[in-house]
Amino acid sequence: MFKKVLLAIGIIASIAVAQYYIGTPYAGDVTASFKDGTMTISGTGKMIDFGSSNPPWSSSIGKNITSVVIKNGVTNIGSSAFSGHSSLTSANISNSVTIIGDNAFFNSSLNSVNIPESVTNIGQSAFKNCNLTSVNIPNSVTIIGNSAFSGCRGLTSVNITEAVTIIGDSVFSFCESLTSVYIPEAVTSIGSFAFYACTRLTSVNIPNNVTIIGNSAFQHCNSLTSVTIGNSVTSIGIKAFQYCNSLTSVNIPNSVKGINPYAFDYCNSLTSVTIPESVTTIGDWAFSNCSGLTRLTSSAKTPPSAGLNTFSYVTKTIPVYVPEGSIELYKKADGWSAFTNIIGICQTHNFGDWKTTTNATCEAAGEKTEECSVCGILGTQTQTIPQLTGEECGGGTSIVKVEKTTNKSLFRVNPVSDKMEIMLDDRVSFVVYDMTGNVVVFNGNGKVWDLRNSAGRFVANGTYLVVVEATDRNGKTVMCSAKVGVKR
Repeated sequence: MFKKVLLAIGIIASIAVAQYYIGTPYAGDVTASFKDGTMTISGTGKMIDFGSSNPPWSSSIGKNITSVVIKNGVTNIGSSAFSGHSSLTSANISNSVTIIGDNAFFNSSLNSVNIPESVTNIGQSAFKNCNLTSVNIPNSVTIIGNSAFSGCRGLTSVNITEAVTIIGDSVFSFCESLTSVYIPEAVTSIGSFAFYACTRLTSVNIPNNVTIIGNSAFQHCNSLTSVTIGNSVTSIGIKAFQYCNSLTSVNIPNSVKGINPYAFDYCNSLTSVTIPESVTTIGDWAFSNCSGLTRLTSSAKTPPSAGLNTFSYVTKTIPVYVPEGSIELYKKADGWSAFTNIIGICQTHNFGDWKTTTNATCEAAGEKTEECSVCGILGTQTQTIPQLTGEECGGGTSIVKVEKTTNKSLFRVNPVSDKMEIMLDDRVSFVVYDMTGNVVVFNGNGKVWDLRNSAGRFVANGTYLVVVEATDRNGKTVMCSAKVGVKR
């Protein structure tokens, strides 16, 4: 037993003082030492790139490393240096490091890292599948390798600096928590799968210097509602925006020459698309399954070449606006001839009319857009239609339901008058809250809530909490509450 204890102590001691020589060209120039969960890299010069071979510590103490410190003097983090280190959560990198190697922290549990101003190159898959929640990429970085942050599912924001010119393939793919991203003006290319399956990304502004949007660049970004494409883009890649089923608007600039197959397939929230004069080809299935389209505009006098399935599953009776002298050409062209309502765009519009594009409701304002009284095409000017208020939001069309109460016998709903009745005797007062805790009605009196707020307006659809205080027949104070669902 005594020998076993000594042996265990010896193993712990050897781990505590573990040291490795990992410099190049001279191994002794850079050393790695491990103590109390921290791996410290120190020395002067370059660290070995481990590539497909594991670093010397991976099998013995790799799983025990919780933090990494790169000391001043070390100029790079070798490729695959800390790949697969499942306990590693933080890295402190000194401002002498210029290169973070390929796969440097791949598949680690890293959730915190500082990237210093000295770094110019972040290697391929450097932080792939890490637990990072935010990243600040400094101005010094000019290259971000393919898949560098792919699979960082907790990453909510990233700041790309003006020095970066290319966003490589799959750089931010599967960053499912990413809600916003700034793409700097210097960027000229967005690679294939760059933002693939960033399912919470809501809007994207592609700057004017970008010329190529790669294949599947924003595919499966199903929270994306709007995209602004800069005026230098010449090609929209295959499946670039496929399955962006929340996308309601996209501008296609006059620089685009080709829209590749499946580019906007299953963008079924798109209501209108304008194809500029510059476009000459539209690939098969490019706008297929865009079932929400209510209008289509093509500015080219010669119909862009389109496949038979380019507009598959788009309603063929929607208005298709084309140059006034090109109606017959479109009626005969493949991919366009299936539309039955092709209308000529007049050369000089008369925007004297307004068309309601979004109806006002009791919950939200509406919108109307200028409309040419000659050809019916919509312009760019819009006006707001005020939200409905007052009696027009009442009436007998409400559905009220007591969803959950602390005392069911004290509440009932009168479906005829659309009122919530409180079955208590005298001196009743109540407070109504919405589900975020805001007061909707304060100190309401009487035994009926008529679904109005304190300003006298009918409340919006939703769930509310009614809290009642009253005195019963025996003089006892009674408090109870109910969740109430309101729907019109």
